[in-house]
Amino acid sequence: MTDTAYDPVAFELAPLVEPLPGENPGGVWLRFEPLYDEVRRMRESDDPALPRGVWQRELKRADWPGIVERTTEALATKSKDLQLAAWLTEAWLHLHGFPGLDAGLRLLAALCTELWDHLYPPLDEGVDARLAPISWVADKLALPLKQVAITAPAGEDDAPYAWVDSELALYQANLAKSKPGTPPETGVVTHPKFLVSVSMTPAPWYATLASELAGVLGALESLEGVLIDRAGEEAVPSFAPLRDPLMAIHSFVARVLAERVQSGELPEWAVSEKAAPFEAAAELAGQPRGGGPITSRAEAFQRLRESAEYLMRTEPHSPVPYLVRRAISWEHMSLAELLEELLTKTSDLAAIYALLGIKK
Repeated sequence: MTDTAYDPVAFELAPLVEPLPGENPGGVWLRFEPLYDEVRRMRESDDPALPRGVWQRELKRADWPGIVERTTEALATKSKDLQLAAWLTEAWLHLHGFPGLDAGLRLLAALCTELWDHLYPPLDEGVDARLAPISWVADKLALPLKQVAITAPAGEDDAPYAWVDSELALYQANLAKSKPGTPPETGVVTHPKFLVSVSMTPAPWYATLASELAGVLGALESLEGVLIDRAGEEAVPSFAPLRDPLMAIHSFVARVLAERVQSGELPEWAVSEKAAPFEAAAELAGQPRGGGPITSRAEAFQRLRESAEYLMRTEPHSPVPYLVRRAISWEHMSLAELLEELLTKTSDLAAIYALLGIKK
C-alpha cells in the first residue's frame, strides 16, 4: 500500500510548526532565494508516455526524497512558508500515499492555526496570495492521489491498480457498449482485470486503506475549518478537486469491506472505528444501517459532518451545508467565545441572538 504505516506522528510535524527564534516567529521569506528554484527543478519529471525521438536518454524523475529533505530543513530552521509546506505535502503524497497527504494537510492546518500572522506569503500581499499555495494543493494533488494504489493483489507478478485505472477501465467499458467494435486502448487495464485485482487483495489491507482515507478526509475537513476561521468562508479555495475523488475512493473501499464482511472473510470488529466505513458500506450494499441513537458528542459531530458532505454534493447551491460546516467549526468553542467571534463582525448583539435562535 505505502512504504510508511499509517501513523501521522511518524512525519514529525512538531519541529515544522515550532516558532522560530528571534523577532519574527515565521523567520524570513525565501521566495527569492535559490531554494525555490532548487525545489522547482527537483519536482521536474518526464512523462514516460511521450515520444523521445531518435535520441534516447534516461527519463528525468522527480527527486521526492530530496524535496522532503530540503523543505523540512527550511521549515524547521528558516521560514514558515506555506509554499514550502505545499511542496512537502506533494512529496509526502508521492512517497507515502494517503498517509503522506494526511500529514501534509495536517501540517498546513497546524501552521495556519499556530502562526497565521507570521506565515509566508505575508498577509500584506493579500489573502488570495496567502492562500495560493493551499489552492495549489487542492488543484494539483488531485491527479497524484488518484495514482495511489487501491489494490494489492497477493500474487508477486500482479501489479497494483489505482483509482485512475478504475476510471479508465470504466470509460473503456462504456465506450465498448456505446460503440461496439471499438478496439481497446493499448496499455489500459480492463474493468474485469481491475475487479480481479480487487478480489485478490486481502481484506485487512482494505481495512487499513479505509482508515487511511478517513484520516485524509478528517485532515481536509480540519484544514478547511481553520481557513474559514482565519480568512473567512468566501476567501477559502474549493477543496472539491481533492474531496470528490477521496469520497469516491472511500465509498468504493467501504463497499468492498461490506462485501468481505458479508462473505465472512472479515469480521466487522476488525475494521478500524476511525474509518467508520460500515454505515456508508451498508447503504451501498443495500444492507440495513446500524445507526441507532447517538451515544456521544463525537458521534453527533461526525453525523453533522456526514450530513454536510451529503448536502454539499446534492444541494451545492443551498446555504444549508455551508451553515452546517460553520456550526461544526464552532465545535470546541464556548458560547462566550462564539459571541466574541461574532461580535468582531457585528456590534448588534440582538441580531446575533436572533441568528442563533436564542430568546432574550
